Amino acid sequence: MISYKTNHVKQFMNQLLRLGAFDGWEVREIKLHTMVRYTISGEINPAFFQEGEEHPPYILWQDMKDTMFDLIKGRKQPSLMQITLAFPKEQIMDVPTDNIESFLLNIHYENGALKLVAGTSVKTFSLDRSAEQFWDGYVAGFLEQQGIEVEAE
Repeated sequence: MISYKTNHVKQFMNQLLRLGAFDGWEVREIKLHTMVRYTISGEINPAFFQEGEEHPPYILWQDMKDTMFDLIKGRKQPSLMQITLAFPKEQIMDVPTDNIESFLLNIHYENGALKLVAGTSVKTFSLDRSAEQFWDGYVAGFLEQQGIEVEAE
Protein backbone atom coordinates (compact mmCIF):
# COMPACT_ATOMS: atom_id res chain seq x y z
CA MET A 1 0.00 0.00 0.00
CA ILE A 2 1.36 3.38 -0.98
CA SER A 3 -0.02 6.80 -0.21
CA TYR A 4 0.34 9.95 -2.31
CA LYS A 5 -0.60 13.56 -1.88
CA THR A 6 -0.95 16.24 -4.49
CA ASN A 7 -0.93 20.01 -4.35
CA HIS A 8 -2.60 20.09 -7.78
CA VAL A 9 -6.18 19.45 -6.67
CA LYS A 10 -7.79 21.22 -9.65
CA GLN A 11 -5.64 19.26 -12.09
CA PHE A 12 -6.58 15.97 -10.45
CA MET A 13 -10.27 16.84 -10.24
CA ASN A 14 -10.24 17.71 -13.95
CA GLN A 15 -8.79 14.26 -14.72
CA LEU A 16 -11.33 12.60 -12.44
CA LEU A 17 -14.50 14.48 -13.38
CA ARG A 18 -13.99 15.75 -16.94
CA LEU A 19 -11.44 13.58 -18.73
CA GLY A 20 -11.43 9.82 -19.17
CA ALA A 21 -8.50 8.72 -16.99
CA PHE A 22 -10.65 6.68 -14.59
CA ASP A 23 -13.61 5.87 -16.86
CA GLY A 24 -13.09 2.10 -16.98
CA TRP A 25 -12.66 1.75 -13.20
CA GLU A 26 -15.45 0.32 -11.03
CA VAL A 27 -17.00 2.46 -8.31
CA ARG A 28 -17.02 0.64 -4.99
CA GLU A 29 -18.11 3.45 -2.67
CA ILE A 30 -18.48 7.22 -2.55
CA LYS A 31 -18.88 9.46 0.47
CA LEU A 32 -19.56 13.11 -0.25
CA HIS A 33 -20.29 15.88 2.25
CA THR A 34 -21.73 19.04 0.78
CA MET A 35 -24.82 20.74 2.17
CA VAL A 36 -26.02 17.18 2.83
CA ARG A 37 -24.11 13.94 3.23
CA TYR A 38 -24.21 11.36 0.47
CA THR A 39 -23.13 7.73 0.73
CA ILE A 40 -23.26 5.90 -2.57
CA SER A 41 -22.63 2.22 -3.07
CA GLY A 42 -21.25 1.35 -6.47
CA GLU A 43 -23.02 -2.02 -6.43
CA ILE A 44 -25.52 -2.43 -9.24
CA ASN A 45 -29.09 -2.99 -8.06
CA PRO A 46 -30.24 -6.22 -9.76
CA ALA A 47 -33.91 -5.37 -9.10
CA PHE A 48 -33.57 -2.48 -11.55
CA PHE A 49 -33.05 -4.91 -14.43
CA GLN A 50 -35.45 -7.32 -16.06
CA GLU A 51 -35.00 -11.00 -15.29
CA GLY A 52 -32.18 -12.44 -17.38
CA GLU A 53 -30.85 -9.02 -18.37
CA GLU A 54 -27.05 -8.89 -18.07
CA HIS A 55 -25.45 -6.32 -15.79
CA PRO A 56 -22.05 -5.88 -14.18
CA PRO A 57 -21.67 -6.12 -10.40
CA TYR A 58 -20.47 -2.48 -10.09
CA ILE A 59 -21.13 0.77 -11.94
CA LEU A 60 -18.23 2.19 -13.93
CA TRP A 61 -16.84 5.63 -13.10
CA GLN A 62 -17.72 6.83 -16.62
CA ASP A 63 -21.39 6.29 -15.75
CA MET A 64 -21.08 8.06 -12.38
CA LYS A 65 -18.79 11.04 -12.96
CA ASP A 66 -21.42 13.40 -14.42
CA THR A 67 -23.63 12.80 -11.38
CA MET A 68 -20.67 13.49 -9.08
CA PHE A 69 -19.81 16.66 -10.98
CA ASP A 70 -23.40 17.87 -10.59
CA LEU A 71 -23.31 17.14 -6.85
CA ILE A 72 -20.09 19.07 -6.16
CA LYS A 73 -20.24 22.00 -8.59
CA GLY A 74 -20.97 25.35 -7.07
CA ARG A 75 -19.31 28.05 -5.05
CA LYS A 76 -18.34 25.90 -2.08
CA GLN A 77 -16.04 22.91 -2.15
CA PRO A 78 -17.17 19.70 -0.45
CA SER A 79 -16.02 19.37 3.15
CA LEU A 80 -15.27 15.70 2.44
CA MET A 81 -15.06 13.48 -0.60
CA GLN A 82 -13.98 9.84 -0.45
CA ILE A 83 -14.11 7.71 -3.57
CA THR A 84 -13.01 4.09 -3.75
CA LEU A 85 -12.37 2.85 -7.27
CA ALA A 86 -11.36 -0.65 -8.36
CA PHE A 87 -9.29 -1.33 -11.46
CA PRO A 88 -10.65 -4.19 -13.59
CA LYS A 89 -8.38 -7.04 -12.53
CA GLU A 90 -8.98 -8.89 -15.80
CA GLN A 91 -6.79 -6.19 -17.38
CA ILE A 92 -3.87 -7.15 -15.11
CA MET A 93 -1.63 -9.69 -16.82
CA ASP A 94 1.71 -9.12 -15.08
CA VAL A 95 0.96 -10.76 -11.74
CA PRO A 96 -1.22 -13.70 -10.59
CA THR A 97 -4.63 -12.45 -9.45
CA ASP A 98 -6.12 -15.71 -8.13
CA ASN A 99 -6.06 -14.51 -4.52
CA ILE A 100 -6.87 -10.86 -5.31
CA GLU A 101 -10.40 -9.62 -4.72
CA SER A 102 -9.64 -6.17 -6.15
CA PHE A 103 -6.99 -3.58 -6.91
CA LEU A 104 -8.16 -0.33 -5.29
CA LEU A 105 -7.47 3.38 -5.42
CA ASN A 106 -8.86 5.40 -2.53
CA ILE A 107 -9.27 9.11 -3.23
CA HIS A 108 -9.64 11.26 -0.12
CA TYR A 109 -10.29 15.01 -0.21
CA GLU A 110 -10.73 16.96 3.00
CA ASN A 111 -9.83 20.50 4.13
CA GLY A 112 -8.30 21.33 0.75
CA ALA A 113 -5.93 18.32 0.85
CA LEU A 114 -6.11 15.47 -1.64
CA LYS A 115 -4.61 12.05 -0.91
CA LEU A 116 -4.53 8.91 -3.02
CA VAL A 117 -3.96 5.49 -1.47
CA ALA A 118 -3.34 2.36 -3.53
CA GLY A 119 -4.44 -0.88 -1.95
CA THR A 120 -5.26 -4.48 -2.64
CA SER A 121 -8.08 -6.55 -1.25
CA VAL A 122 -7.19 -10.24 -0.94
CA LYS A 123 -9.48 -13.23 -0.66
CA THR A 124 -7.36 -15.09 1.89
CA PHE A 125 -4.34 -14.16 3.98
CA SER A 126 -0.98 -14.65 2.29
CA LEU A 127 2.60 -13.67 3.02
CA ASP A 128 3.15 -13.11 -0.71
CA ARG A 129 3.15 -9.36 -1.35
CA SER A 130 4.01 -9.49 -5.06
CA ALA A 131 0.52 -8.39 -6.17
CA GLU A 132 0.54 -5.48 -3.71
CA GLN A 133 4.02 -4.42 -4.85
CA PHE A 134 2.94 -4.71 -8.48
CA TRP A 135 -0.16 -2.60 -7.81
CA ASP A 136 1.83 0.12 -6.04
CA GLY A 137 4.12 0.38 -9.07
CA TYR A 138 1.20 0.25 -11.49
CA VAL A 139 -0.57 3.13 -9.75
CA ALA A 140 2.61 5.23 -9.76
CA GLY A 141 3.02 4.63 -13.50
CA PHE A 142 -0.67 5.26 -14.18
CA LEU A 143 -0.64 8.60 -12.37
CA GLU A 144 2.51 9.67 -14.20
CA GLN A 145 1.05 8.59 -17.55
CA GLN A 146 -2.07 10.68 -16.87
CA GLY A 147 0.05 13.71 -15.99
CA ILE A 148 -1.16 13.71 -12.39
CA GLU A 149 1.56 15.22 -10.21
CA VAL A 150 1.86 13.47 -6.86
CA GLU A 151 4.45 12.85 -4.19
CA ALA A 152 4.69 9.79 -1.97
CA GLU A 153 3.91 10.32 1.69
